[in-house]
Amino acid sequence: MTRTRPMSSPAVHGPFIDILDGTQVLGYSCVTGSVNNQLLVYHRSRTVRHPAPSADERLLYHQLWRAFLRGSQSSSSSEHTRPALPVELIRMLIRAMGCMVPDNQQTKRPEESLFLRVTTRDEKPIASRVWFCTDPLNVVDIAAIRLITFSRDQGWVSPPTDVCHSWYEWGVFPRDVPAKAQATGALTGNEPVWTKGKEAKWHRTHGNPVASRSYEQHDGPLVGLDDEMWLDAPAESVIVVRACAQQALWENNASCVEVLVWKWFEPVIPVL
Repeated sequence: MTRTRPMSSPAVHGPFIDILDGTQVLGYSCVTGSVNNQLLVYHRSRTVRHPAPSADERLLYHQLWRAFLRGSQSSSSSEHTRPALPVELIRMLIRAMGCMVPDNQQTKRPEESLFLRVTTRDEKPIASRVWFCTDPLNVVDIAAIRLITFSRDQGWVSPPTDVCHSWYEWGVFPRDVPAKAQATGALTGNEPVWTKGKEAKWHRTHGNPVASRSYEQHDGPLVGLDDEMWLDAPAESVIVVRACAQQALWENNASCVEVLVWKWFEPVIPVL
């Protein structure tokens, strides 16, 4: 069932869809990929603050790579000679030292905005809405990933609480799963197409600060390939993000989002 836009919803355009658990309506949501011009300009103007390596750190990475690749020759019999290392071993050392840089090719920043509101008075169910998915990823090139949102909740709580009831989750899925889910209307992330056996593949990343009135950048944790979410991930997996909220009148309201992908450092120009 679709709804007309309520007066208190954000400035997004698109159908509001009921979030169901069986026959029980948990809330409603809207994911829009056709934002109006004003919101699109706002969306593209948001500068995501990346904790990327500084210029000095990148220079250090290059110097380390070159030193490992060239080795060193002794100028006297009292000094030790360090042999040049093969590239495969240098890659292992770079990874052991944690030398990562953002991967702009695999990083995903869609233009969809999202709004989700809980309406049920039952405090236990969680209302969720699948938001977007990345392009197929070259998993072997990934060092780590991070979810970044510009988001907020409904901006007030009553009675006062510091417990977050709106948050984000993500999961790693085979590349064909999102298309199958869309074709069957599986939009909550709880339908059988989203599960692996009997276990859900969703993992919580971060929540919105309680009673936040403005869109601010919120960063999830940095997740490496040793995390359980990558267990048995195919070579060209996709990352799917969903929004969640729980308890009546709680909202999850996001203006933009980014899946920041990191890769292990390697020189762009071959070092001789």
